[in-house]
Amino acid sequence: AKAFSEHDCVVLVSDLVENGVKFAAGTMGVVVSVYQGGKGYEVELEPPAGTPVVATLFAHQIQPVS
Repeated sequence: AKAFSEHDCVVLVSDLVENGVKFAAGTMGVVVSVYQGGKGYEVELEPPAGTPVVATLFAHQIQPVS
């Protein structure tokens, strides 16, 4: 699996609920922090409406924007 860098655009691999907001698979986000060389990431996700949410995700939960 490719390691992502800060500011990379990514998409969710599967549905996610974060802070009570549901994000569908394919939701776009931007990596804001990288943990342990790419084992985990903080990703700012764009919800369908409202304020972006920052979620802590594992590498297998995101993929590059194709």
